[in-house]
Amino acid sequence: MVISDGSNDLRLRQSAAQHMVKISTRHNLSLPDEHRQWLCKKCHRALIPPLSARVRIRGGMRCMTCLSCGEVRRFGAGPKHHRRDKDE
Repeated sequence: MVISDGSNDLRLRQSAAQHMVKISTRHNLSLPDEHRQWLCKKCHRALIPPLSARVRIRGGMRCMTCLSCGEVRRFGAGPKHHRRDKDE
């Protein structure tokens, strides 16, 4: 995939991410989960950790901050989210 290939230029990777979002929106298709988590929901840029995103682990959650727009995406619900009662 063009976005995950480190040998490509950053502008090419950002352009590929924006086109991927635009085509999926136009054709009413959802992006696969493994690709969706690496795209910013606000500006539709590729979240490439040292170049265009900052990654922090806080309380068991992975927080990715887009460096172009400042949007924060949180993955996981903390260290004990799986221990909640199923009845709630």
